Amino acid sequence: MKQLSVSLMFGACVLASASALAVAQNPAAPVRVASAELRRLSPTVSVSGQVQSQSTADLAASVEGNLAWVADVGTPVKAGQVVAKLDTAQLALQRAELAARVTRAQITLKQAQREYERLKGAGDAITREQLDIQENVRDLAVSDLEIAKATQHELEEKLSRMEFRAPFAGVVVERVKRAGEYAAIGDVVARLGGNGGLEIGRAHV
Repeated sequence: MKQLSVSLMFGACVLASASALAVAQNPAAPVRVASAELRRLSPTVSVSGQVQSQSTADLAASVEGNLAWVADVGTPVKAGQVVAKLDTAQLALQRAELAARVTRAQITLKQAQREYERLKGAGDAITREQLDIQENVRDLAVSDLEIAKATQHELEEKLSRMEFRAPFAGVVVERVKRAGEYAAIGDVVARLGGNGGLEIGRAHV
C-alpha cells in the first residue's frame, strides 16, 4: 500500500512538470477587447470581366485598298493624328494626271475667252454666227474646267479618307490588320483606347 502511494505521488509530479513545461513553451495568446459598434457596409458583388477604357474607337476603312502602315500597339496618339494609312501610290499618279488636265483646261479656256473677245470687238467684220460659234467654244471650255476640278476634288477627298486618324487622344490598344494586308470598306484596321477612366466590359456575375 505504501509502495502504491509513492507511485501515485511520482506520477502526479511528472504530470505537473509536463503541464508547466507546455505552458512555458506555448504562452497564452494576447486577447484584445473592443467595444461593439454598428456600421453601415456597402454591398459587394464578385464579377469577372475585361477591364477596358471608357472611351474606345474602332478605326474602319471607308475606302478599300492595301495597308501601307499601321501604328504599333501601345503607341500614344493625339486627336487627329494618323494611326494607319492605305497605299496611295496609284492615286498619286491619278493626282498628277488630274493636275495636268486642270492646267490644260485652264489654258484652253483662256484661249477661247481671248478669241471670243477679239471676235466680239471686230464689229461688222465678222458674222453673228461666227461669234456664236466662238461663244459655244468658250462655254465648253468652262464646262471642261469645272469637270476637271470636280474630279480633282473627288480624288483629294478619297486620298484624305485613306488615312485613319484618331478621333481623340489615346493609345493604340489593338492592331487588327497589318501593313500589306487588304482592307475592304468597313473592315476594322485598329482599335483606339482613350486616356480617361477604366470600366469592366462583358462582366459576368
